[in-house]
Amino acid sequence: MKAIIPNPFQKLSHGGYADVDVIIREDKKVPILPSGIVKITDEKASTGLGAARSGYVFTVRDGKALKTSVTIGISQNNHVSILSGLASGAQVVDGGFDQLVDGVPVTIASGATR
Repeated sequence: MKAIIPNPFQKLSHGGYADVDVIIREDKKVPILPSGIVKITDEKASTGLGAARSGYVFTVRDGKALKTSVTIGISQNNHVSILSGLASGAQVVDGGFDQLVDGVPVTIASGATR
C-alpha cells in the first residue's frame, strides 16, 4: 500500500516505512475473546462472511466442558472476533485450556463471569 502524507515541516524522510492497521469492517455485535482461549484449526475457510477461520472454544454446560466449534473473524491485539458458533450468554472456559477435553467436569470460580 502506498500513502501520500503531507510533510510541510520536512520531518519525514524519503522512503520511510510505517506499520498501519486497516479496518475493513467492524461489527460491534460479535463476541470478542482473548486469542489464548480460542484454538484455531483451519487458517482459511470460505464462508458467506468472506475469508474466515475455523476453530473451537470450550464452553460450560451442565458443569462440564463442551468443545464448541466457532468461526473466527478478525484477529487484533491478542483478541479474536467470533462470527458464529457461540450462543449469546454462553460461559467460555478461560483457564486450563490445554488440559481440557470434551465432557470433563469443570468448576466455575466465584465471581468469574464474562
